[in-house]
Amino acid sequence: MPRTFLWTLAAVTVAFLAASAWLHSWPMARAEESAPAPAASNSTTAAAPATTADPPHKSGQGKAPSTGTGRAPYRVSPMFRDLTDADIADVLAFVGEILPWLKDDMEKMRTAEPDRFCQTCRHLRFEIAQLRRMKEQDPAGFRMAIEEKRLRYQAQELAVKARAAQMCLEYSDLMKELRKVVQRLFDVEIATREAQIKQLDNRLERLRQELKDRNSSRDKIIQDRIDELLSGKAAPAKGSPTATSAASTVP
Repeated sequence: MPRTFLWTLAAVTVAFLAASAWLHSWPMARAEESAPAPAASNSTTAAAPATTADPPHKSGQGKAPSTGTGRAPYRVSPMFRDLTDADIADVLAFVGEILPWLKDDMEKMRTAEPDRFCQTCRHLRFEIAQLRRMKEQDPAGFRMAIEEKRLRYQAQELAVKARAAQMCLEYSDLMKELRKVVQRLFDVEIATREAQIKQLDNRLERLRQELKDRNSSRDKIIQDRIDELLSGKAAPAKGSPTATSAASTVP
């Protein structure tokens, strides 16, 4: 009796696994059956797939690659879009004005290592955008960030010279200068981080106060929202059927 029960249990388990595998594979099989068959070729060699040129795109905007027939193209984030001549010119202009110690290295890299130059420009494009926003929102923080970059570059240059002059008389002087620069770099880094933390604390305090004020006006806010909804003037919530239908009518 126990052996019969075990054989029955094993048979049921196998049948269940087979049914599960069939259920998982059924949608894929149905998709393959409904897919159109590839067109037969009379040539003896396989033809190369046809390619179409990408449509021209404006400078400052990413390309909109095709995602297949019937699908709307998606936008590429500016951080990942292709580098344009305008981007390179903007990067070099910013470097010449704000980061002049990098100018000679960038020019040499552009001639000797074009691939690395493009990678560096792509990285700097994103970093420069952040620095410009910082300059508008926090001029003091912007100046400290630029000073930090200058000191970091100077420290690297002095380290290279010190490694090359280990057996020379100027090694001691280079090490003293390097120590001063690194000490200054450390102080600037600490000041920058403290300023960032202070900004975060201030923003957090503002958010706490806004939340406190909003909570104290709870009843009024709720009533105002109800009045807006009843009047039909309130904007529909994102993702609601009303919002979806309204968005589809926008040309």
